[in-house]
Amino acid sequence: MHSHSLNSKHPWQPLQLPPLPAEPLVSILVSCYNYERYVGECLASILRQTYGRFEVIVSDDGSTDRSAQSLEAWTFADKRIRLIQEPHGGMAAALNRAWRQSRGEIICLLDADDTYLPDKLECVVQAFRSQPQVGYVIHRTVRTDAAGRPRGVLPLLKSIPSGWCLGRLLRDGGALADVPPTSTLSFRREILEKIFPISEEFQGYAELVVQRFAPCLTNIHSLDRALATWRLHTANDANAVYLDSDQIRRELRILERLWDLQRSYLETLDPQLAAALQSISRSDYYSRLRYALARRECSPDAGRFHKDLVESPAFQDRPAADRWFWKIAPSLPRALVDRMFNFLMTQGRTKEFISHIRKVGFR
Repeated sequence: MHSHSLNSKHPWQPLQLPPLPAEPLVSILVSCYNYERYVGECLASILRQTYGRFEVIVSDDGSTDRSAQSLEAWTFADKRIRLIQEPHGGMAAALNRAWRQSRGEIICLLDADDTYLPDKLECVVQAFRSQPQVGYVIHRTVRTDAAGRPRGVLPLLKSIPSGWCLGRLLRDGGALADVPPTSTLSFRREILEKIFPISEEFQGYAELVVQRFAPCLTNIHSLDRALATWRLHTANDANAVYLDSDQIRRELRILERLWDLQRSYLETLDPQLAAALQSISRSDYYSRLRYALARRECSPDAGRFHKDLVESPAFQDRPAADRWFWKIAPSLPRALVDRMFNFLMTQGRTKEFISHIRKVGFR
């Protein structure tokens, strides 16, 4: 593993990347588990791409429906699609298997229930070629319902992170706010070579490991438009409009484990980087979850958690109305705080309406 010194004479810098070829090969890593209903549409969206030099590695994670049979038919239809079948091991295991089989200079991630818009690969390749020292490209995504009907754009009101974000990442407890989900993420191969394999303890949320590690290594370039769809359906947590206490506790445990892994990863890069990583309580998202759960359960720690929230640097970057609510939350009835928390933290119809009015990212 490479090492740099984090001091004024030799500050930590992004990895230097070699030039891309004129027409780089794009590897699309698709993880699939019981998505027979959606995977055909997913693969069809890839074959409609305006950029044609790609390979698709689909890792079927022990599906018990007819996903595997559907996938086999697609491999016969187009030789650029390859199928890996292994017993169920979770999302991280599926992505690790696909990564090992990939050959591309650019790597794109795609969930089998999502799709790419037709010029997704063309735009991503153009972004990497126009920004030769960028190793991580992200963009907005269109939220859809289970039937594929548009339900607005994500992120809704915030800009997507861009540039050299290591300082912000360390300041904010290891997380960059407003990074869209799996199918919006693309990387130079050199970056993922320093991240994979992902810890296979992550049955889900494996993309969060990559989201947290990659900004430690490279610049981010964000495309301010939607180039993929993100499907909300009964089999994914993102469709929830209410987070119960068990879901919040699970989310907090995942965030805590991600922070531990991130700190260990930073140790391998430079111990001073690991020492500079702020406490997870500096994470705005973690602090909101923790405070909301404490208020819901009338915990005596609620006051301390609220102080952590409003004093976190990332909190100051939130929209003014959002900050106003959280600042006055201790004076509001518990039921109202709970209702507002679920409005702000989930994907409801009101947000969909606002997104359509704003038309963020549609082209």
